[in-house]
Amino acid sequence: MSELSVVIVSYNVRDFLKTTLQSLALATKSIDTEIFVVDNASHDDSVEMVRKEFPEVQLIALERNYGFAKANNIALKKCCGQFLLLLNPDCILEKNALHHLINHLKRNPEYGAVGPKLINQDGTFQATAKRGFPTPWRSFCKLSGLSGIFPESPVLNGYELGYLSPDKFHEIDVLCGAVFMITRSVYEGIGGLNEEYFMFGEDIDWSKRIHDAGWKIGYVPEAIVLHYKGQSSRDDRLTRDRHFFEAMRIYVREHQDGSYWSTLMIEAGTHLGHTVYRWKRQTSDWLPLVIDAVIAGVVQLRSERVISTFPFITRSKSTVRIPVTAILLSSLNSIFSLRAAKLVYSRGHTPHYLILNILLEFAQHVLRSYFSGLSVKSRDTSIIRSLLGATSMVAWRMVVREKLRKKLKERVAVVYEGDESNEVAEFIRSHPDFGLIFVGFILSEAVNEEIPEGKIQVLGELNDLTEIVSQYQLKRILFCKMDGSFSEILPLVSTTPIHGTAVQVVSHQSLEDDLQICRWEFQNQLEKIEVLTGL
Repeated sequence: MSELSVVIVSYNVRDFLKTTLQSLALATKSIDTEIFVVDNASHDDSVEMVRKEFPEVQLIALERNYGFAKANNIALKKCCGQFLLLLNPDCILEKNALHHLINHLKRNPEYGAVGPKLINQDGTFQATAKRGFPTPWRSFCKLSGLSGIFPESPVLNGYELGYLSPDKFHEIDVLCGAVFMITRSVYEGIGGLNEEYFMFGEDIDWSKRIHDAGWKIGYVPEAIVLHYKGQSSRDDRLTRDRHFFEAMRIYVREHQDGSYWSTLMIEAGTHLGHTVYRWKRQTSDWLPLVIDAVIAGVVQLRSERVISTFPFITRSKSTVRIPVTAILLSSLNSIFSLRAAKLVYSRGHTPHYLILNILLEFAQHVLRSYFSGLSVKSRDTSIIRSLLGATSMVAWRMVVREKLRKKLKERVAVVYEGDESNEVAEFIRSHPDFGLIFVGFILSEAVNEEIPEGKIQVLGELNDLTEIVSQYQLKRILFCKMDGSFSEILPLVSTTPIHGTAVQVVSHQSLEDDLQICRWEFQNQLEKIEVLTGL
């Protein structure tokens, strides 16, 4: 029998999975461990990567996506370890994290499950690492935002237990399913995860069943795990919300007897969540059209003065008798023209869009002159107005797009540890598609060689990390490690206040793979900008 069995369920997170397995190998060096990776029918070559680079891992490749609970159960039935660990494929373990968890279970037999301290990339604490059981009141406080306004209140934040220090051991109700360790005796007593849960809620259900069986659950802060929250469940927001609220319904039915108030709260939360999401989607879709309408209306009203300065234009002395009608027609035309050109424009064919808009603007001016009483004797006047209206809508989009694109790029510093660090810096400079801007080097205590003066840009020493981050407005710090290990850096990240700055470990031998996370985030944000501006 192995001492530890680890189960990782993966779905289209190849690069995260690779980093997780690398950190797991270092964290289990002195532990007799068996590792299972269950792939939920990924289509990003995750299976091939595991087979090629981690032959010691027991791979279970499923033909379709069975969800988190069922996929875990498939592997749990094959596990032989004294301790069983559910691990998300977007986690990085500190080298002693598993030792701390196992030792606590060995020394405290009344505890049936334990979990670590989860941190974000910038070292901030993830509140889901320690939670209370959901009740109608706690759900209301969470959904209404009261728990966020009063995070340290035992009454208003009983779900995320914000009043309990994240740096001290606590007996808690619920562990996060991202890193969930139980003993074999508990597993044999209560069984695996409830397969009614497709995604979300299965960790709450499992924790409840552990408590009901008479076992305690512990939060162990000495065990530190970095969790790229949300990466293992990247999906359409509406789909994720549906799974979340469905999980809450199942929990209420299973553990709260489907009481009237519990059911009402969950149903209200479901409708509220879906409504808010749809409203956000519609807002983001219509906001550019509203801006177009306003700009076009202003341009049309102001164009009279501009056109009057052109010597070759023949104008009537008539004026617009009903300005409101003119504005309304311009606004309606803006919306109609942008909708009509959406397919063309979304593919980046700006000239086609511009021509179509000019034609539509010209037609609108003819109608406006008829309905609002404006007599336009010169065809040139209408053509110029059409040009001004159409180009103004393209212009503001181009300006906004470029400003947003510049803000997306992250200012990066590399912790200097020799020639490998220079290779990382050069890679960043030569790959703008990763969205990184190299700022300079930070000196680590491990550097013994003399650094040639003036050869590299030194920002400061690692001991002054907080000040360096603030001074140079850094968004990401890269550590260069031959083995890609994060284990020695996690304690630094968890204790240094660099909130908002991501920390990442890379190896100069596999830079492109290691930095795929940056490229994915950058490209994802670019797509959002393109949707907003249509460019």
